[in-house]
Amino acid sequence: YLLNKWAGVIHDKNDSLPGSIKKDSLDIYVTYPNGSGGTSTKLYHADASGQFQLDSIPAGRQALKIVYLPSDDTLMRYATVLPRQKINNPKLYKLASSFSAGSDSSSSYLTKVAGSDSVYSSGCTSVCFWIANNTGSSKTISSIKLSWPSPTAYYATIYWDNTIVFNKAGSPRGVSGTTYSFSAGQTIADGQQVRIRIADFASHNSNGGGGNENMTNANLSVLFSDGSSLSAYSGACY
Repeated sequence: YLLNKWAGVIHDKNDSLPGSIKKDSLDIYVTYPNGSGGTSTKLYHADASGQFQLDSIPAGRQALKIVYLPSDDTLMRYATVLPRQKINNPKLYKLASSFSAGSDSSSSYLTKVAGSDSVYSSGCTSVCFWIANNTGSSKTISSIKLSWPSPTAYYATIYWDNTIVFNKAGSPRGVSGTTYSFSAGQTIADGQQVRIRIADFASHNSNGGGGNENMTNANLSVLFSDGSSLSAYSGACY
């Protein structure tokens, strides 16, 4: 089924396109049988024109979920993929939200520093990336939501530079798709860059977490309390 492909395009309620800023706020998940009695989930992202393409998808009726992170606007649909389907006319998916809501300019949100995402530490159990504030004013961040489709893993600690803002080494640990408040709000000044580190990913949501969970090549979606959203790809662990 490596030849099977599916294409779509995402508009907001006003038929506007996401553009270069909001495209990173769109997560597209497809879930399909993995051939072993379970399912696998892949995460994709749209381009600035709202278009996306799914590849290496088994033929059949596969579950599709589109999430606009700033408002948690979620579309649940199905994609009917035919055997050896090269490409289809992109199917339109329309959100209930507006891409321009809550923002008067393209520079009102924090952004990820390009190429700053990585995975490291013994067992490849920590993911880090840098964020930048180019909004023209300082911002105070009080919470974070981290989401990833695979692997199944639970984290213990989040660092804002060298400050621990989340620490749940015991049970329960940090869970994908859950919003957690910081122990104290953190301010990032205009023009400043800050390193975010999510540490000690483990295989179980329990005290100690069981064994280490390797986060190599993980796709993470990040949503901060001010509505800033970004994507991070951990890449290879060396």
